[in-house]
Amino acid sequence: MSECVCLTSPEALPKKQGTYALFIRVVDPTTVEVGGLKILLSPGVYVYVGSAGGSGGLRARVMRHFKRYKRIHWHIDRLTTAEGVIVERVCYVIGPYGPLMEACTSACMEGSGFSPIPRFGASDDPLSSTHLFYVGEGALAEEVCRCLSRCSEE
Repeated sequence: MSECVCLTSPEALPKKQGTYALFIRVVDPTTVEVGGLKILLSPGVYVYVGSAGGSGGLRARVMRHFKRYKRIHWHIDRLTTAEGVIVERVCYVIGPYGPLMEACTSACMEGSGFSPIPRFGASDDPLSSTHLFYVGEGALAEEVCRCLSRCSEE
């Protein structure tokens, strides 16, 4: 299985392709509008599944997610730019990326009991209903890593 690594700062991420899971803390109730849908997020920890295949790899993509001020491009940008929202850490695997890897990881996380936030971040992924999961305060990086590693081998 591919090794899953978790970091609290994106600077040490490799410039390689791969799939990642962002751990995001919502401090106060927050409403995020995506695709004409308003989603109310309760306080707690959420995990977002994404991937990076561009020239800057994981480092460039995840560093962007850690920035509060940026041009809105993806659904996740609407969340990471909101007041009272903090990207706390990232877990990742180097290697496979894209819709199949994201779908596998999302399905694994839902099967592990994480609560899906329907229609968030999966508009470009016909195999998934969401890429965002509510995990409350019990976010276990080990479980997220198990899903990332397992899916990277399939």
